[in-house]
Amino acid sequence: MLLPDYWRAALLLNLVMLVASLSIFTVPVMAPAIAQSLSVSPSLLGVWSALLWGSSLATVYTAGHFIARHGALRVSQACLALCMAGLACAASGWLPGLGLAAVLIGLGQGLETPASSALLARLAPLKRQALIFSVKQTGVQVAGMLAGILFPLLLLATSWQGTMLMTLAVTAALIITTEQVRSQLDPPQVARAGGLSMRQAMRHVRGNQRLLRLTFASFAYIAMQVCVNTFLVTWAVTELHASLLVAGQAFATMQIGGFTGRLVWGLACGPRLRAQHVLISLGGGMFLCAIGLYLLTPQSPPALLAALSLATGLTVSGWNGLFLAEVARLSPPDEVGRVTSASFLFGSAGLVLGPVLFSVVAAASSYAGALLLMGCIAALGMLALATERSGPQGRPL
Repeated sequence: MLLPDYWRAALLLNLVMLVASLSIFTVPVMAPAIAQSLSVSPSLLGVWSALLWGSSLATVYTAGHFIARHGALRVSQACLALCMAGLACAASGWLPGLGLAAVLIGLGQGLETPASSALLARLAPLKRQALIFSVKQTGVQVAGMLAGILFPLLLLATSWQGTMLMTLAVTAALIITTEQVRSQLDPPQVARAGGLSMRQAMRHVRGNQRLLRLTFASFAYIAMQVCVNTFLVTWAVTELHASLLVAGQAFATMQIGGFTGRLVWGLACGPRLRAQHVLISLGGGMFLCAIGLYLLTPQSPPALLAALSLATGLTVSGWNGLFLAEVARLSPPDEVGRVTSASFLFGSAGLVLGPVLFSVVAAASSYAGALLLMGCIAALGMLALATERSGPQGRPL
């Protein structure tokens, strides 16, 4: 029996997110090796991350227009093509090439989320969207598990440039695979021009209090998420004196937690448990996990690092699918791509400012202190959701 189109689309888009995320994780996971090879400080990783997510703003602003004109899956292929170009630049082994790689990969990331949201919101039944969006979002965690385990092992057999090229080859294969099913899941006649302009979509976000609070919470949660994903390996190697293999395993364990969390929280949401309540709880969990990470020392048992990494993944990476489903639910029909782009445009400031702030604090004090600060910012996002007054702004999910 064939799967419904919305499940087929969700699984394909999961693969797109997985491969696109692998291109992001190449530098954070291999940062100690790259820094040693290029004779630079690992703290420059914050600049790399800020370049990546800052450049994503250039395409997220226009993603809704591209989706309406070319279709969601064609835009997803463009995302993968940009990731390929970025990996090729990074594999040059030239420091400016790494900077250009961050820009190109970031441009691709600005397209991925609005495109997938637009297609899934059109295909998936409303009552299943929290689960379907969460399943799709697990691509990030699967990529993190693979990156945390495979990249350190590949470094033993080849160089970090070779690992980049292997990731590039996988990306090219997925572009070809997507083309084979694109006409079935996203036929050309669905694509249309017109609809909300990006400015109108941004005004819609600002004028809807629930969307606005969700967007602010996403800013805070994204800042915490991107910093943990970017700096966990470097923090463990630098301040806990763990080996790159152990640090990579901790990173992979965190992704296992995120994978589990996205599925569990997506399944849990329903008439009795609103997505907003789960999002509030996850913000509190992020804060508690930041405290736990801050208190770790080089003498802490490895099992404690693993347990905290798992708990961190459950919270810091478990919220995205619920957030996207809520944004889709509160968007006008057929405008999910543009409204998601507008919300992401506001919230993505956390992607840019978070790593920069983290790097400044880490340089001035410690990576652990910077992690604690990110936890406090996540707590502010939790408070924004927790203090919302109930109102008739959409059906609870």
